[in-house]
Amino acid sequence: MTLGDVFAISSVTPLLNVEIPGLPPSLWASYHHGKHLTQPAREWRDTAIWCLRGTGFKSNVPARYFVLLELVSPARGRWDVDNREKLVFDAMTLAGVWPDDSQMDGHISVYRKGREQLTCVSLWRFGAETGGVRR
Repeated sequence: MTLGDVFAISSVTPLLNVEIPGLPPSLWASYHHGKHLTQPAREWRDTAIWCLRGTGFKSNVPARYFVLLELVSPARGRWDVDNREKLVFDAMTLAGVWPDDSQMDGHISVYRKGREQLTCVSLWRFGAETGGVRR
């Protein structure tokens, strides 16, 4: 994947666009002793899985993917964008969006100001044969 591939995505329709209510809890707030999901993390993940399955998108085909993750909130606060990614990618695996998040070749996670807390996920497939974005 090259930087050109990332910029080319803007001209390609994503395979998946989904809005999930709320924000995923941070890693610190998601795990008891680093092993078991907390109740709020389980609840958010289950909602995310429901929203992702509701799109009808499912891929059992080995492929390479790129994800844009937008964390929308009225206030930025002091939280780290990167501490909220893991729960989203795990939910995508459990929802059957991809066989495993190891098939993700890249992602961009950004904060965007909005009226309510929302997690927006967009997914593109990269063409294995060309090494670039599949059009």
